[in-house]
Amino acid sequence: MQLLDPWFSDFMNMSFVGSNFEIDGGDEEYEPFFEVDAEDGDEIEMIEAPDGYTFQSLDTWESPGVVLRDATGDVIGFYYEFSSWVEPEHRGQGLGALMILAYAEHYKDHAWEIEREKYDCGTAFSPGGFAIHSQAMRMAERKYGIIDPALAEIGNESSAPAPM
Repeated sequence: MQLLDPWFSDFMNMSFVGSNFEIDGGDEEYEPFFEVDAEDGDEIEMIEAPDGYTFQSLDTWESPGVVLRDATGDVIGFYYEFSSWVEPEHRGQGLGALMILAYAEHYKDHAWEIEREKYDCGTAFSPGGFAIHSQAMRMAERKYGIIDPALAEIGNESSAPAPM
């Protein structure tokens, strides 16, 4: 489970956090995520998913990713190269963190493999992006019963990277 691997906590600790790193999934550049065909990837089984939501892998893209679908089958969120987006009306249910957990569980040892090379010195997160990655790490800790002291510090105010 890559979320529980020490490299992930090291990566998080060397990343920048700032509001200037926010993304807007409604921007034109993110349209391809909302046009993903249901046949273009596998459904990722997540017992933690709230009723009516499903996760689908993006296996044919340059980097692997996940899209989130609502009960009607519409794409309402995505996770790709450390960026996560959930439509505003679906927020507050932990779906962003669940997408990250689904990504980690589905891609296993290959999770973030490409990104580790591209972003070997960390990346930049919005405060919300940093928070949901931290939340996903805590979900994985609880689910797998693994508590790494280094991971326990991620997401605490005292250990968060300095804002930019």
